[in-house]
Amino acid sequence: MTPSQPNKRRLLSAKPLLGIGQLTLFLTLMACGDAQKDESGAQPAHAYTDKPATPPLLESLNTSELGIDFQHDAGFSDQYAIYEPLGSGVAVIDIDNDGRMDLFFPQYGSTGTSSGLYRNLSEKDALQFAKITPPNHTKGGDTSLTSQRGLIFAAVADANNDGWEDILTGGHNRLQLWINQGHGHFRNSGWLSAPAEESFFTSASWFDANGDGWLDVWVTNYVDGSKDVDCRLANGAPGYCPPSAYRDRVDWFFLNNQGAGLQTSPAPAITPRASLGVVTADFDNNGWPDVYIANDQQNNQLFFNQSGQLLADEAMRRGAAFNLMGQVEASMGIAVGDMDNNGFNDLYVTHYQAETNTLYLNQSGHFTDKTAQAGLTAAVRPFTGFGTAFLDLNGDNRLDLVVVNGSVVTTEKGYGEESNGRLHTEPVQVWLDHNGALQYQQQLARQLPKRVGRGLVPVDLDNDGDKDLVISNNNQPPTVLRNNSNPDHWLGLDLRCHGRTALGAKLQWRTADGITTYRHVHSDGSYASSQDTRVLFYPSEQSATIEIFWPEGQHTQLSAETLAPNRYHRIECPPLPQQAAS
Repeated sequence: MTPSQPNKRRLLSAKPLLGIGQLTLFLTLMACGDAQKDESGAQPAHAYTDKPATPPLLESLNTSELGIDFQHDAGFSDQYAIYEPLGSGVAVIDIDNDGRMDLFFPQYGSTGTSSGLYRNLSEKDALQFAKITPPNHTKGGDTSLTSQRGLIFAAVADANNDGWEDILTGGHNRLQLWINQGHGHFRNSGWLSAPAEESFFTSASWFDANGDGWLDVWVTNYVDGSKDVDCRLANGAPGYCPPSAYRDRVDWFFLNNQGAGLQTSPAPAITPRASLGVVTADFDNNGWPDVYIANDQQNNQLFFNQSGQLLADEAMRRGAAFNLMGQVEASMGIAVGDMDNNGFNDLYVTHYQAETNTLYLNQSGHFTDKTAQAGLTAAVRPFTGFGTAFLDLNGDNRLDLVVVNGSVVTTEKGYGEESNGRLHTEPVQVWLDHNGALQYQQQLARQLPKRVGRGLVPVDLDNDGDKDLVISNNNQPPTVLRNNSNPDHWLGLDLRCHGRTALGAKLQWRTADGITTYRHVHSDGSYASSQDTRVLFYPSEQSATIEIFWPEGQHTQLSAETLAPNRYHRIECPPLPQQAAS
């Protein structure tokens, strides 16, 4: 927790069990049986009843009434392309630097609406958005961000250190960096061009890999879906093939040429994988950001960073490549955060139905599967997890867990109300940490709408001190869940360095009785998405100190009492010694 030089990072290998298109009649019957048992079983302790006396912790809002009219298009076709079930993510971005978080929805299909950009006009208790349309002088195509299609992910960062957040988008043979020119206007930077070979880019993570003060980026790549492969369900109907039926692609790593462009960089020995998720964080606390990758049906990967150089994959040696049984799983989304408050970032990876999502606890850079011990195995196997996040939902300074689920296989029973036209809807799942001892209890399963969930972002939409949730759904409108915890006392921190968000910064919140809470600044994780980077703490009556460890080694200590409560504070990093001397 005391970086003295730019962060390093490492990467985890994923483990596949079942691919995203693979389904048998046995698994279908088992999933249905488990789902019925979960729905009819006794409510866990602390769960909300069907008729809560108080507003639910998470409340689903009508997106049309909020001014969000986006509709995702999966591009469903008779060819059953493997890309169709994957959906798209959602990105949080403050496009106009007004302190209110705006939203960008990347669009995939070619027959529906284009991508959607929405300005946040909200005041407390009054959420409202306005759609941003391209300027009149644009002519579509690559001249307009919102005209883009064929996209799965969006990753937000200030790529040129000008104080405005930019958007990297990617998908089917598409990879573009859009530079923010202010007030919702973006231009294609031209720093990246479409790949020469068939590619499908699925997620990205921005981080300063070499400590030069400019953000670099890792982009995951899935499979070559151009090969015509025919897969069938047990009844002979067409279905989606697993990724093992296709050739894997290689991830891309770009170094930032000090705001003048992104250039491909020699990366560690990367074996091609069907990659879906990526996060960067300093997993061994050596001061450098590492890289962890979730792979579908294959071992996950973990690349540690040593003095600005990414080393070979160490996921197997460090315990993060497989689950406790040594099995690979169909990894999709990733949550990253310090769940047990030991000062090391942990990982949670979502998987395919009939598998359990996996919690990897980090002890000094070595990981252990603690899913069962944390109570996170119940009611998981019937569903396919995608977006996921660690966040403090109820203001107790302990990290909770959210997972959005959605099927990736066609149903043999035809399409009905609980489908998006081809795939089954599944519930959002929430686990709260009630006692601080990593014993999670599932909540709210019956109160939240079922969708074919994909991307998930925690974001304080109304700046009231609690994180709301925005979910992107495959071939459906998005879901917005308002957090009703409404804390009485909160502190929000917006950390900046080089004029931009200080991605990779670490924070310690220490109370007078010695209880320490750890957080880090990041926008990555979940699935194909980019989340709110601001950090929230909830003061008690005790005094508390906040320590900030900046990505380039500076250190700041603050007393919580010196910060005005119930607002966000922008805190700038101190200059480096050589900068101060000059």
